[in-house]
Amino acid sequence: MTSVIIIAVAMMAVALMFWNAGIMRKFKSDYRYYGEFHGKRYECILTFANVKSGILCSLGAANASALCLLTPPQSKRSWWSSRGAHELFETDLKLPWNDLGWREKRIFPKDYVWFELPASKIYFYVSKDVGHKLLIDAERMIQSEFNIKCQSENTMRS
Repeated sequence: MTSVIIIAVAMMAVALMFWNAGIMRKFKSDYRYYGEFHGKRYECILTFANVKSGILCSLGAANASALCLLTPPQSKRSWWSSRGAHELFETDLKLPWNDLGWREKRIFPKDYVWFELPASKIYFYVSKDVGHKLLIDAERMIQSEFNIKCQSENTMRS
């Protein structure tokens, strides 16, 4: 009985790995960007919700139309950082703001800006300071959990 459970759990783990790889491959092909980016770039560590380690990349707001995830310069890539999930950034990606949701989120012990593409089941986050700079460059407002909580408390008091 124990061996059956172990085999079932192993099969589910393999199935989840293939499912996740399919999502990432579709994400990469749907949002591939071949153009040149001329705006401000912010180099940072970007972390996907389903990956344990962060990925070095550059982010930029392509005016008010899109968020660009840009590959770091070749000189900044290490042998280790180009493996596995980091292969996602062999190409630049351009994510339209209309497809994205964003908010401030505390992931113990730091604050981040959390981005999500719910239709694609893609979730990632960057440090709060980089996230705010991107949103300012794109002329986008951020709705923090704190502000929403304060607004609801003020409404209840009125």
